[in-house]
Order: sequence, then C-alpha cells, then structure tokens
Amino acid sequence: MKLRVENLARIKQAEIEVKNLTLFVGQNSTHKSYMAHVVYEAANIVGNQSILETINQSFNAGRDILENISIEYKDLDQRDLYYFPASRSGYTLVLEAIYAGMFSNSVRGRKNPSRLTEPTIDFIEEFYNIKTKKNQSDSKWSVATKGLIDFLQTNIIKGRIVEDVNKFNYSNYYLKVENKKIDLHLASSATLEILPFIVFLKNTIDITKTFFVIEEPEAHLHPKAQIQMAKFIVMLSNAGAKVLVTTHSDYILNEINNCIKLDSLEKDNEFAISKDDVAAYLFKNKEDETTVKALAVDKFGIANDNFDEVLDELLDKSSELSEKILEND
Repeated sequence: MKLRVENLARIKQAEIEVKNLTLFVGQNSTHKSYMAHVVYEAANIVGNQSILETINQSFNAGRDILENISIEYKDLDQRDLYYFPASRSGYTLVLEAIYAGMFSNSVRGRKNPSRLTEPTIDFIEEFYNIKTKKNQSDSKWSVATKGLIDFLQTNIIKGRIVEDVNKFNYSNYYLKVENKKIDLHLASSATLEILPFIVFLKNTIDITKTFFVIEEPEAHLHPKAQIQMAKFIVMLSNAGAKVLVTTHSDYILNEINNCIKLDSLEKDNEFAISKDDVAAYLFKNKEDETTVKALAVDKFGIANDNFDEVLDELLDKSSELSEKILEND
C-alpha cells in the first residue's frame, strides 16, 4: 500500500509505503499515531466509501486536525485489521465497563461522547466479541500462530494465559504460573500489555490475511522484554502478517536492525528479516510543521540518529556534572 497525505494536522505532506514491516519512529507529539490511523482506515475502505469521510469519522475530532486534508492511496491490500492502542493494559482491565458505556450511548442514539477514535473502538469491540464468543474462531491454530503465542508467553509473560468460560459463555482470562492462577488485576503490567496479542492471535483464522497496527509495543516493558517484543514483531511479519508499529524505543529499533543484519548471515533464522521487507519513517517537529522522512534501510539495518542524539545529550550532561563534582572536590 502506498499513501500520499497532505494537511494532516501539522503534517503538510508525507508519502508512505507500507511494507511487510513498517515503523514510525520519532518523539512524542509528532503525529505518528495520526498517520497510523490514516493507514488503518485506508486499509479499511470498502466499496465506494469516501476515504475523507472515513478519516473524519475515525478521528472523532474537530477540523483543526483535518482541515483541508488530502489523501491518495494505491496498491491496496485487503486484510483483516487488528489495531492495538498504546493503553492496552487499561482497556484490558476495564473492558466490560467501557463497552457497556459505548453500548448504552448507542442505544440512546448518542454519538461517541468518549472521544475514542474508531480504531480504538474497533479494538474494544473485537476484544469484547471474542470474550463473549460473538467473534471466535473454531479453527485450529497454525504452527506459526502457536509459535507466536508460545514465544510471548515464554519470553515476556513468563507464564501461560488460561481461559475460563462461565455459565453465560463468557471468557475470563488468568495468568497461570507454576500451577497457580493469578487474576489479571494482580498480574504485572507486562502481562496486561501482552494479553490482547495472545487473545487476538488465538482467534485468528489465517495469519497471512491480517494487518496488525501496533501503537508503542514497548509500553510497560523492561528493556530486555522490549528486545523480545521486537523479535515477536519480526516473527509476526515473517509469518505473513503485515505489521505497522509506532515506537519511541531505541531497543525496539536496534533489535529490528539486528534481525535485518541476521538476514545476511542466516536467512533461515526465525528472527531474520529482509531489508526489502522493512520500511521506516522518522517523524520530526520542525518550526511550524511536522516532517516525515523515509529512512534508508540496508543490510546493516535502519539508518537513524534520532535516538543517538538524545543519548549523546544525556551522556554529555552526565560528563559535565561529573567534571563539576571533581572540580568542587
């Protein structure tokens, strides 16, 4: 999929090519999420539906964000869409309450007063439908899907997600560690962040026909777990899914770079990914606008000094303070 976007909030103009694995990197408030929403909705177009009308509905926002927006897209690849918002742990814990509020408002004929965006609403509805068996697959998991679930449970959660179905045919999830079931509200934030991926994967019929849009996969994860999350993202792409990620994490980016380098050495490695399957874009605020720059991707990975600049500033400040301490001694 290729998109050309003009006048999306502070983004005057941007051209995006969505590959098997696409990364949006940059500081906060550089409109990475806005662009991710546009990609999600462009992939969600059905029939003669207007992309502009869809985007307006998606953002549930005023004209200040979408004034004079222009969007062109081509090479559309229709897939089942899964969106994972950044606040996954919060939605997981209070899913029923949020859904009840949404349903109550729809019955009263009210529009979305919560100001949630359409992709977030899609996430909540999909999650709820799975839990209530309204949208659950009876198909057996593929080898690739089982491998993805096992990887998350073994390397990040350090336990297994188990499911209990009550008399109302409603699923409750628990973390099982050493034969003990732990309620989700007592589980680690990492477990709550990862749970939606496991639940959605368990209900995916064909991983090769899916498109995962993941906001901040590093949320609530220790750097070691972020590295494992980067490997999961590569595995997901290698399994045939399209994956778009927004991230602030240098650990995520650097581990994906390692996976690209690995492709030159061990192409059959499950964590190796071809440079030709990866696209990356740097979102950066500059004066009165946000620029979107395509980053070069070669056999050594993604060229980006965005995180290096911050680290250099931090180290310089640390050295300066250390020198002053020594001078005062």
